[in-house]
Amino acid sequence: MIKQAKRDKNAYDFAWVIFDKDGHVKIPEAFELARNSDPVIEIAFTTPCFEYFVLLHFEKTTKPFKKCDNVISQIKKKWLPDYEKASNIFETLISKKEIGIQNGKWVINQFKDERDSGKKVYELSAYSNIHELVEFLYSLI
Repeated sequence: MIKQAKRDKNAYDFAWVIFDKDGHVKIPEAFELARNSDPVIEIAFTTPCFEYFVLLHFEKTTKPFKKCDNVISQIKKKWLPDYEKASNIFETLISKKEIGIQNGKWVINQFKDERDSGKKVYELSAYSNIHELVEFLYSLI
């Protein structure tokens, strides 16, 4: 899409992609492609899955969930009994936006030493920086 926008003389100023680890095999390649793009593509990423970002709206945790089903189970057991993957929970989470942002920042801080020693975010046992995209989008309004 970036290349097409350039050809159409309507180049992007910025670009974001959102994805999670959730069993994908070409994550290092995706990060490298984003880093070398013009403009650089910002990545909003979660490990193990997007639902970890949802969970951060309710609690601080760096628990190393092995599978997405384990995250969903935690959400259902403790916070949202009717939660379903890929459901629209915007109305539920919007009132907890600041908690989600603060807990996302907390998670990043918890893994600072590992990141400083060279570990990639997709190698961590838990991670989410989706709050950075949320803050960016709110800065536009």
